[in-house]
Amino acid sequence: MTKSKQSEAAGGMVKALTPAGVVSGGPAGGPVGGQLTQRPGAVSPDGKRLYLCSGDAVRSFCTATGAPLGPPLLGHIAAVTAVAFHPGVPSGTVLVTASLDGTLRTWNAVDGTQTSVLAAPGGAAVESMVAPGGKCAKGSDTVFISCWKGTNGGGAAEGETGAAAAAAAGCGRIHAYSLKKGCSVERIIKTAAPPTLACSPSGTFLGAFERHTVLVWPLERKEGGGRA
Repeated sequence: MTKSKQSEAAGGMVKALTPAGVVSGGPAGGPVGGQLTQRPGAVSPDGKRLYLCSGDAVRSFCTATGAPLGPPLLGHIAAVTAVAFHPGVPSGTVLVTASLDGTLRTWNAVDGTQTSVLAAPGGAAVESMVAPGGKCAKGSDTVFISCWKGTNGGGAAEGETGAAAAAAAGCGRIHAYSLKKGCSVERIIKTAAPPTLACSPSGTFLGAFERHTVLVWPLERKEGGGRA
């Protein structure tokens, strides 16, 4: 059963929906603790469906009631770190997910079937992804991903292990990734560790935070060619 609660906030009332029976998941979306909403979600173009990362699964909910909509999307073998609608399909019928398992996957948003499995550059764990859409100079099928360099972080100094060692070696990468080609079409920048990506509502700017610096890239294509 879905709980709803109202809290008073500046500017009026805000309605918060709490989907019942939903937790972060391990294998097959099983409970492992943590918060369902640690990762950004995706709202359908019609505003009726909300998709949220839940462990290695993605779950969908009705935005009006918070009720679950159908079974979770299963296929990834590690935590799903991002979910978005395909930037080249404005109807909102195709979802894109990214995961620590080193893959991006596309899904039929109508029936939940998986339609493709795409390898991240070097099979690297993907920490963040945005799908700007709009008039992106890289093409309407392009998403931007933030990932590690290769599958093991590489370049660690002796005695260093895990993410800390990889970060010390500067093993983060931001790529422009073509869903049509299934590969990176540009390595945008090398970072200490994969930063969380953000995109402007209009899809014309890409942003990230790296070492006390806010980084912004223009994405929009001029009508006559080239970037705005």
